[in-house]
Formats: sequence, structure tokens, C-alpha cells
Amino acid sequence: MRSRYGITTWQGEPVEKIVNHARTLSIVKLGVLHQNIPIGTSGMKVVADEAARLTGMEVKGFQSTTHLQELAKAAQEVFKLDAQGVLVIGAPPFAAAGVAQLRKIGVTQSIFVLSDTAPGLLVKVAGDSARIVGEGLRRARDVTKPEALAKALRAMGELDFDGYRIDFSKGNAGSRFVDIAVIGSEDRLRY
Repeated sequence: MRSRYGITTWQGEPVEKIVNHARTLSIVKLGVLHQNIPIGTSGMKVVADEAARLTGMEVKGFQSTTHLQELAKAAQEVFKLDAQGVLVIGAPPFAAAGVAQLRKIGVTQSIFVLSDTAPGLLVKVAGDSARIVGEGLRRARDVTKPEALAKALRAMGELDFDGYRIDFSKGNAGSRFVDIAVIGSEDRLRY
């Protein structure tokens, strides 16, 4: 389903939620690093419209391609903005590379990405702290088969990962909490 921004509803609504969450966290100055493709440009429009609706939130967008030099330059501009938070919008590889560039140049503020950013890319950027899969693999007997990982995850029962509770014993949905994941100041993914 297409939204008024030309992107699918499942892409527009999370952007609105992130902006609202940022405002709830008292962020009044938000930088947006967005890719020069429809998801990035229309996502930037969603951010601007939602920030205007909320009032009292300053938003500045910086567009880039996936080329490393251009992405580094855009990340530098985001850094100069000294925003209280940064939202990265684009295809998953762009989002992961964007987070890496922002952290590399010293952005320590909260960085938000859309949930379609591939977990493998986030783990590569954020380090080894995406622990649920790691714990499942550690317990699996044969890590070459997806069925073994699924069985190990189901057998783990309920676990608490720094306040993020998961339980795959009842099915493939280990948690109902899917809104926000946070990459901490040490470039580690935390829930």
C-alpha cells in the first residue's frame, strides 16, 4: 500500500514513530542522513512533515549516495549540525554504512535506523552485541542447518538481554517489542 509520500505505509509509519519517539526523548534538533533514492527522499519528507506537526522540532536533512567519499562528507555535515539525534534513511546497506561513518567521525548522539536494515549489517557495524542469534548458535548442535538454530532458540525459553526479554518457545515471534533498537555510545547494539 502506498502512502501520500510515495513510499509504502510500512516505511512511512516507522519514520513517523521514530520522529515521535525522538520528540518524546526531548530531542528538538534532529539530523537526517538520507539516501538519494525514493525511500530516502520521501522518508525525509515524512520526517519534515511530522516534525512540523509536532512543533518545536528543528530538522535538517543531508542527502548522499552510497559512495564512501560522498557519504563521509554528508556524515561530516551531520556532525557539524550538532543535533541531539540522527535518523538514517535509505536502503539497508546505506543505513549500515551511514551509521559506520557517523560513528567514525565522532557522532555520539542517538542514531535511529529503520527496522529493515539487515541484522547482519548492523552486527558488522555495531559489533558482537546482537546476542540472541549468537546465543542460539552457541547452543545449536549443527550450525549449518537453520532448523538447528530454530530448535535451539525454542529450547532456550525466556531470556533477559539487558532488559529485552525474548522467548521463542511458543513460536517464531520471540518478542512483541519491535519499535526501537538502540546503538549505544560504544557502537554496540542494545535493546
